[in-house]
Amino acid sequence: MEIYKAHKFRLYPTEEQRILINKTFGCSRFVYNYYLNYQKENGVQKSFDLCKDLKELENNHEYLKEVESSAFKMFYI
Repeated sequence: MEIYKAHKFRLYPTEEQRILINKTFGCSRFVYNYYLNYQKENGVQKSFDLCKDLKELENNHEYLKEVESSAFKMFYI
């Protein structure tokens, strides 16, 4: 019989960290929805091809540069 363990953590971010977390979630949601719509219009493409487009997307939308771009890479479809 296996025994499973669980850990609970509670985070108390500062106001500045809370703002950055919300910006990251908002930008990630925008990138996900953008590529979801892109895939629906143009058909399914490989994530490598979409990765090339991410830099252009960041240049067109300045607010995407405020957060880490590594948060966007896991949302490719």
